[in-house]
Amino acid sequence: MAGGYTHVTLVQLAIEEAVHRRSLLHDEAAQALQLWKKYAIIGSMGPDYPYLDVADTSSAAWAAAMHSRHVLDFVREAARRIRILPDKNIRQKCTAWLFGFASHCVTDGTVHPVVNRKVGPYEQNKTEHRCCEMSQDVLVHAQLNLGAIELNGQISFNVAETSDGSNRLRIDHDIAVLWRGALNAVWRGGRTDNPFSLSGAMDRLKQWTGSTPAEGLPAPDPDQWHRAMWRMLKLAESGGQLVPFARHAAANAGVTYPAKPELQYVRNLEVPGNRRMDFEQVFVHAKQNTVAFWGDLSLFLQGKPSPLDNMAGWSLDDGIDHNEHYVFWS
Repeated sequence: MAGGYTHVTLVQLAIEEAVHRRSLLHDEAAQALQLWKKYAIIGSMGPDYPYLDVADTSSAAWAAAMHSRHVLDFVREAARRIRILPDKNIRQKCTAWLFGFASHCVTDGTVHPVVNRKVGPYEQNKTEHRCCEMSQDVLVHAQLNLGAIELNGQISFNVAETSDGSNRLRIDHDIAVLWRGALNAVWRGGRTDNPFSLSGAMDRLKQWTGSTPAEGLPAPDPDQWHRAMWRMLKLAESGGQLVPFARHAAANAGVTYPAKPELQYVRNLEVPGNRRMDFEQVFVHAKQNTVAFWGDLSLFLQGKPSPLDNMAGWSLDDGIDHNEHYVFWS
C-alpha cells in the first residue's frame, strides 16, 4: 500500500483542490473538509490504524478486513449513517473523517498496482514493499513544505485534536460510534451497540457484491487502535525523523526511512496499461482519482444517484475488483 506519509500528504493536497472545484461537492461537504480538516487527515490513516496495535492479532484481522474488496461497502454504510445524524457539527466531522478514509482506499487502489509491478505481491516481498513505499514517502511528503520534525508534529497534533475530550487515549466518541457501527454492520452481520444501526446491511451487501464477507471477527475497538497510533507518533515526535506508522511498523523488519528516495522506486515505474511514469505522476493520478471519488461520495451522502450506487469494490492490496479490473487505471 502507499506509505503513511503519502496518505497524509495526498489528502491535504486533495482538499485544497476539491474545495475550489466548482460544483464538485455539496456545501456541507466542502465546509466539513475546511472546518474539520484534521478529521480528514486522521481518516486518511484509518484502514492502517489497527496495524499499529501489534500486540493484538484481532487488530491485524480488522486491518486486513479494511483492505479487502468489502471496504467500499463500509464507505457506503458509513455514509448512510452520516446522512441521518441530526447534529450538524457531528455530521460534518464524521463527513470529513469518511472523506479521509475514502482517500486512503482510492490512493491504495491507485498506487499499489504500481508497487506490485515493481517488487511483486506484498506477502512474498514484504521488505521490498517497505523499501519502495518509504522511498515514495520521502519523495512526496516534501510537497507540504514541512520537514520531518514539523510533519510528525502536525500528525501528532491532529491525532491529539481528534481524541475524546475526556481521554486523549480514546478517539473522538462520534467517530468511534460511526466506525464501530459501520464495521459491525458490514463484517459482523449487524451486531453492534451503535444507536444509528441500520437494518438489512448484510442483505444489501449480498445484493451489491454477490457475497458476504467472512464472519468471526471480534468486536472492533477504534479506541485501542487510536492509543497505538498516539504512542507511535509520540515516538516519531521525539526522534526528529520520519518513522514507519502504517503496515511498515507492524512488520517489524528493521527498515528505516532513507535520507533520499532510492531512484529505482520512484523513476520510470511500470503502471497498468503498459505505460511508465515517475512516482510524482502516479501521485498526481492518485490525487485526481481521490478528488473524483469525493465528488461521487458527495452525491451519495445527499441520497442522489451516484456512481457509488453500483460501483464494484476493490482490494486495497492490488486495486482490482471482482471482475479482475483495475478500478483506477482504466
